[in-house]
Formats: sequence, structure tokens, C-alpha cells
Amino acid sequence: MRLISLSIEPRGVTGLGSPTLEFGRVTSLFAPNGSGKTPLIQSIAFCLGYPILYREVINDKCEAATLVVEIGGRKLNLRRSIGNGFYVRVTYEEGDIKEFYTATEYSKAFFETLAMPLPGLVSTTKQLTHPFLETLLPLFYLDQDRGYADLYKAPKPFITDQAVEMVRFVFGLAPKHSFTQKQDLLKAKEDLQALDRKIVHQQKVVVDLSNGVDDKVETQQAVERQAIEFRQKLADVREHASLRGSASSALQELAGSKESAIRQTKQQMLEVQERIDGLASIRAEIATEVDTLGLNEEARRIFESFKDICGNPQCGLFLGSSESYAKNLLYLKDQSKDLERNADRASVHLEHLKQTLVSQQLELNSLVSKIKEQSATGTADDFVAAIEEFTKELWALERAKASIDILRKEKETLLRLQNERERQHDRIANLTSAGRSDHQFNVLRTRLYELIVKWLDILKTQHVNKNVDIDLDFKFKFGTEVFEAIKGSSKTRVVLAVHASIFELYLEDDSREFRFLILDTPKQHEIHTDDLDRYMTALHDLCRQKNGQVVISSTEYHYAVQESDREWLPSFPGEEHNMYLG
Repeated sequence: MRLISLSIEPRGVTGLGSPTLEFGRVTSLFAPNGSGKTPLIQSIAFCLGYPILYREVINDKCEAATLVVEIGGRKLNLRRSIGNGFYVRVTYEEGDIKEFYTATEYSKAFFETLAMPLPGLVSTTKQLTHPFLETLLPLFYLDQDRGYADLYKAPKPFITDQAVEMVRFVFGLAPKHSFTQKQDLLKAKEDLQALDRKIVHQQKVVVDLSNGVDDKVETQQAVERQAIEFRQKLADVREHASLRGSASSALQELAGSKESAIRQTKQQMLEVQERIDGLASIRAEIATEVDTLGLNEEARRIFESFKDICGNPQCGLFLGSSESYAKNLLYLKDQSKDLERNADRASVHLEHLKQTLVSQQLELNSLVSKIKEQSATGTADDFVAAIEEFTKELWALERAKASIDILRKEKETLLRLQNERERQHDRIANLTSAGRSDHQFNVLRTRLYELIVKWLDILKTQHVNKNVDIDLDFKFKFGTEVFEAIKGSSKTRVVLAVHASIFELYLEDDSREFRFLILDTPKQHEIHTDDLDRYMTALHDLCRQKNGQVVISSTEYHYAVQESDREWLPSFPGEEHNMYLG
């Protein structure tokens, strides 16, 4: 999900509103206290379902806040009314409109749009509940009142172990306390089957579009260069129509380009054939691995039959081995199927290249014939023939460029579905082994520890032990000191470091959707400007590398905007200084 723009609508002619404000890689709000920074920052979370308690003047003077976001290449317009109960109107890029009157239905629909299955969790009253947008957003939104007081601060802590459950949810892990484990497992398997069907359909779309289309970056650049060259040559032929021999020369250049294209096609055929041979070799290796797994499983069954080793019918000695066998076998078979499909697509591509080569050779022969005819006749028709050939080539290049763009978009959709399927496999594995293994969460904790130390160093954090321990409840210790014991500027630095670490770890997977971090007025009087600037520069670099966004509002620290950043400055005259709303 990418933040596109934000605007506030005034309530009536005397109301307060804002222009449409566009987000950048880093979006900075820099203005004095009382200029209206906080209502704008709050409105981002507000449109995403977060319960915001606006000041009275905002409730009286503002009608609604509208946030435009992009999800999966599709823009959504999220308009939420201010001060009139819960009402959100979502307008989709295609024109469809959906209205929501409760946070429950809005959260459910939003998570469905993000392809994030909702787990059944245990409430603090031992009832069934689910994640809400307001329970997840505190991982990505630090408000100026509560956000810097704790590592996770939600408006309502109504879920048992809410902090760790939201971390597990946002990273696609099974819940710590599942209220509906069996139902979740069945639903996860149904979702996996639906994903498989979507992937098969999308693969067919990609295969059909791939015939004769090479979407490598260098190919697209070459097509764009050729289009520019042909436009110039076409202009040259028209400009020098009176010069004898210019049309013939132009056609000879075109023939040379055709010969070059033929050489490229032959090279592509060699590369595709090598790819087909390589895929066949890998499939043979996987088949050997499957056979080896089968032998290992057979050996396990034999050992399990020995009563001296496993006499109890409920013996769990080989449980992990059996689960590992099943998961590995499923993985290898999926890989083999993917390789087989890739080999089929490569074979189809090779056949199309052969046909392309025949067509290119025929076009070259036709050009050579026209050049010979011109040498013999030398008539004015030479120019007409040259213009026709260049126009035809230019049109073919434009079609090729459009085909590349379409193919890339469909491939991105296929990759997103495949990543989603991989997460669903992990979710099923976690639900199946719930209570016995939490390997993935341990990996996450280890990686998070490494990142926290890195961000503490970036912020020049002193008087905090960097031997960080994160327990299974997502509680932090720094050496022997719990987080609650840390005070002052050290606490603010730790909060910023932990959230930057969660953000960086989250961005490591390109398919994850919450790709923004919102910092509402960090306690600048507690952090040296140089330290905060180093922190923001590191966040900017992270967002540039991992396609993320950061929004920061500040009064004292002035972030120096860089390429692709945006700075929102107040533009409405006020009594003491300019205001953001007017």
C-alpha cells in the first residue's frame, strides 16, 4: 500500500479545509506549534480506521478527511466523516463505491483487500475476536500523545497478548492464542486452493502474453531507442525528399537494422534453449531428492515399528520427522510443477522465436528486393516506399513497447499471487504445528534484535544496554533492565529504534502492504538534532531501497527534503503564523 494524497474538506462556507497534499518517499511537515500539523497527521490514521479524538474546532469546522492510497496498482479513495459517528466511503479506481458504518466491517474489508486472512483470536474476556486496523496501526503510527510512551500503545487493549498477536499477524505468522485453530486451518486450505486456481489462470495469461515478447529492461530500452531513431530517420527522409539517393540510403539502413534484429533473435533462441536444458537438469535433481526423501520416510516407519524404540502408540519421537517429510515433499513437488510449467513456457517461446526469425528473414528479403528495384528505376516512388517501410517499423516498435508494459504488469500480479501462496503455505504449517514449534517467530526475534542494535547506534543511544532480549510475549529487556524502567531521551530513542527495526524487517518482503511509518512530532527536545537527522537520513535510504514511505511532523527539527520527498508547509494566513487549514 502506497500513500498518494490527503485532503480535508471544510464544513460549510466558514469551515476549515486543506488543499490536496501529495505524499513523497519522505513527507515532512515543518511548522510552529498550533499551525495544524497534528490534525493532518491524525487524519492519515483516521482514514485507515484509527479512532482519533479531534479537538472541538476540527469537529465543528471540518466535514471529512480523504486519503488516497494505492493497493496492488489500484487506487482507492478513503473518505471518512469527521464528528458524525463512524462512516467511511471507499471509492475504487474503476468507479465502484462501498460504504462502511462500523470499524468491524471496515477493518474486515480492508484486510481482505490486502489479502491478509483474519485469524480468530482470544479477547481479554475469553471471547472470539479478530485484528482491527486500530490494533495493527500502532506498529506503523506513533502519535504524539501515546506513541512514545510505550513500544506498542493501542487505543483499546482488548485482545489477549495484543502486542505480540499484532506482530505475528502483520508478519503472517499463526496466532499465539488461536480461538478457532481448526476453522482457521480449514479456511487457510480453502484460500490456498483458491490461490492455486488464480495462479494457474494468471500463468496462462502471462504465457499467452509472453509469446514473442521479451520484457527484459535492456530490451525495452533498445525498443525505445529504436523508436526514437526511426522517428528521426522518417523525418530525415521527408525533409530530404528532393535529394537523390536519400530514400535508397534510408532503406539500406533499415535493412541493416533488420539484419541486426535477426542476429538478436538467433541469440535469444540459443539462450532459451539453454534455459530449457537447465530446467530439465534441475527437475532431474529434484526427482532424485524426492526419491531420497521417500527412502528416509520408509526408514522412519521401520524404526517406528520397533517397540523397543517407540513402544507407546502415542509416541511422538518421530513426529517432527514426519511433519518435515510432508512439508519438504510438498515443497519439492510444487517446485517440480513450477519448473515444468516454466519449461513449457520456454518451449512455447522458442517456437515463437523460430516463427519470428522466419518473418524477419522474409521482411529482410523484401527490403533487399525494393533496394534493387530502386537502383534500377530511381523513380519518385522510392520515397513513398521508404516512408511506408519506416512508418510500418515505427508502428511495430510502439506495439512492442505496449506489449512489454502489459506483460510486466501481469508478471507483477503473478509474483504477488505466488508470494501470497508461499505465505499461505507457511500459515498452514504454523496452524498445523501450533503449540509444538515456533521457529519462524524465533527467527523474527533474532533478526529484530540485530536491527534494534543497529538503530540504537544510529540514534547514538547511551545508557541503554544493547544486549536486547525479546521474549515470546514481545516484551523487551535491555540487559537486566525492562523497557518500563528506561526514562527520558533514552526511552524516546528506544521507541524510535524499535519501530524503525520493525519497519525495516517488514519491508524486507516486497509483497507486504503496510509500507509506511508515521512519526507525529517526536520529542525533539529530548534528542539532539544531529541524531534525529541521522535517523531520518537512514530511514530515507531504507525507503529508497525497499519502496517504503515515512511521514514526520516537527516543530524544531527541519528535515532536508531529498529527491522524491515532499514538504508540506502551511499556506493559510493566521493570527501569529500560517496555518495548514483554512
